[in-house]
Amino acid sequence: MSDPLKKVLLGDEMFEKEMEKLIRVIRHGGAGSYKGRYQFTYPELREIAKDGDFFDYFDIGDIITTSKETGVSVVASNNSLSVSITEETFLNWLTENVQGVAQRDYELVSDGYEWQLDGEPVVLSNLGVTCTGTPNADDKIVIHEAASVIYWRVSHRLSDDHPILVSVFPNITGAQFCAAQKLQIFSSGLSAGTLKFTLSKGSYGGGTGADGSFVVTITQAIPAGGSCRLDGWGYWKSTYSKAQFINDAKFITYDASGAQIESVSISEYSSQSVDTDLGVYSTRKDQYSSAELAYKNGMEQQGAGYNEYEGSAIDQWANSDKAANNWFEPRTFDNKPNFANVAGFLHGLDEEFIESVRLADVYTKGETVWENRDAKTLKRKFYLLSNKQVGFTDYADEGDYLDYYKQFGTATNSARADRIVKTSGGSAQYWWTRTASRGGACTEYRVTPDGSYDRGHAHNSGAVVLACEL
Repeated sequence: MSDPLKKVLLGDEMFEKEMEKLIRVIRHGGAGSYKGRYQFTYPELREIAKDGDFFDYFDIGDIITTSKETGVSVVASNNSLSVSITEETFLNWLTENVQGVAQRDYELVSDGYEWQLDGEPVVLSNLGVTCTGTPNADDKIVIHEAASVIYWRVSHRLSDDHPILVSVFPNITGAQFCAAQKLQIFSSGLSAGTLKFTLSKGSYGGGTGADGSFVVTITQAIPAGGSCRLDGWGYWKSTYSKAQFINDAKFITYDASGAQIESVSISEYSSQSVDTDLGVYSTRKDQYSSAELAYKNGMEQQGAGYNEYEGSAIDQWANSDKAANNWFEPRTFDNKPNFANVAGFLHGLDEEFIESVRLADVYTKGETVWENRDAKTLKRKFYLLSNKQVGFTDYADEGDYLDYYKQFGTATNSARADRIVKTSGGSAQYWWTRTASRGGACTEYRVTPDGSYDRGHAHNSGAVVLACEL
């Protein structure tokens, strides 16, 4: 406040509130901006959001930044020393001891007896460092922490004055919403031989054009816990017939780990001798017995992935701090997604920022043809936007149209520049919403590279653009 005389005009209570705001921006730290001029620490951002004062400092469209550790390397100045580092242990040490920044070097110095960091003794193992060899005085070990910067746009003002932040750039690209799932699981395994199965309402949308009985011959047994899929069928096609099914589909078997065993061709059944009748496969749940539902999946989900947001690969990844190949926990029929080898989104993300993000109420509706799922509200820190939130008109019933997009016009499915998301290198992306097509179990909505809407199969690849609330 530039004029102290305003205390007289505003009164003590308003004056104290304005002074508190001023003190906050003076104690600037490393995240966010006050109309482009000042910065806050993450705890301060949480404080002003909690107090309902966030939009006294920020406008829709303002940018807040966070850092995310992307890798750790270590090197010793003495070539006779062999050093290595465990990233997980180092990240835990960082969380407890250091506020993260975009890039930092940590120099450890030996006095011949112990290692020191900034003049204080440290235990190498606490930092995840292993060193073999005998150090001399003044030997050094340098740990290099590399990180990326995440840019969050202030995109909406909620009714309680908390903000929704949306990532400006993709948090990851080329990610499957959900990999194509298993069709049937064989808990006790299955012997090699000729197998029969029947399609009943077996085409996308419950179509019957390809319905009938078919046979395949597998030459290798499926071990206990293994599975099968009818690859190439279950999603939308221009024609549905027995001939099309036989031409397009393959019967693929897998071991318990998900590794493919063999892929075999399909023939129409015509009184051949069979060793095992697998029964019916369908896109509709009512075609299975209650017992079968424990080990048989729908044709759509096995063909092109499942469009249920809760527990999807993206939902898991967005809220996990586990390392690569550790965060994915498959549901009954899930296969590993194509980005399972990328660490969870929270892995290496600034801990103070994570703590400043509140659990949001994420309202979702599901498809109505398989589970016929009821609407539900999930509690999530990080989540995908919905069709309604980005301004699409199809299935626009999850959440509110965000202020950031609303300022560019009324809701429309047509191309819009404000919805285009590009990588930092300038490549426009398809990016996922959390909205499922209600008429199919494998179809999910995406934003196209020109900012219009698109229905994609869940096993397709798309960018992930996350949102959160402070």
